[in-house]
Amino acid sequence: MSENTAPRAHAWIEINTHNPDATRDYYTSHFGWGTHGMDMGPEMGTYTMFTHNESPFGGIVHLQGEMAQGMPAKWMVYFNTPDVDACAARCEELGGKVLHPPFDIPTIGRTAYLADPHGNHFYAFKSASEGSGDEPMPSGPESWFEIATTDVESTRNFYNSLFGWGNEKWPMGEMGDYHMFTYGGKAFAGIDNFGTGMDGWNVVFDSDDVDAAAADCKARGGSVQMEPHDIPDVGRSAVLADPHGTKYELMKSFQKG
Repeated sequence: MSENTAPRAHAWIEINTHNPDATRDYYTSHFGWGTHGMDMGPEMGTYTMFTHNESPFGGIVHLQGEMAQGMPAKWMVYFNTPDVDACAARCEELGGKVLHPPFDIPTIGRTAYLADPHGNHFYAFKSASEGSGDEPMPSGPESWFEIATTDVESTRNFYNSLFGWGNEKWPMGEMGDYHMFTYGGKAFAGIDNFGTGMDGWNVVFDSDDVDAAAADCKARGGSVQMEPHDIPDVGRSAVLADPHGTKYELMKSFQKG
């Protein structure tokens, strides 16, 4: 099992896709992840989860029928909140939208599908287990999150007000400051206003070799959206897309050696 981490802002990640089998095969081969199936009943069928060091950290959503209407084929993030219903109501107060009202996932928790005032989709989530959702969870391969926006201030203010997150910033020289969200005093996500071509919330996965992973992505039918490059004092990064065009980022921290 993975080692437990400190309480964190996010609870889960998911990839929305029109081709779940091919998506599963790509990511398990590309990253070496495992999978585990969860029976969701006769109507929903089996929910496929990705595992890392035997611990589930994310899942696959098959976009079909009504579900495919208005849902982007991309990686999605579930953020922890102590009260999903209050979070959904607050989202609307702040100018966002409730795309799907709060609902229960039996034995798992309560969630709502929301959008910020700029139309970026995300989930609010409260675990069905005892507590606030702040319990330590096994660490997964997702090491960072970014939200792409042209309006840093309003984006920062919305999420700070909705989830109670804090902020830090990192000087990026001529590019200006890189603004970050913090949770429990620790930075976990950044605001991308640098015109990288990303949209909405995005997931950054840990990599031991970004260049090799980029080459592997292309070999498996994906594409390199931004070539491997160094971010001074941070690490080596790349933006990739799987064979269906879903984008994700890689990062190898310089601290890893």
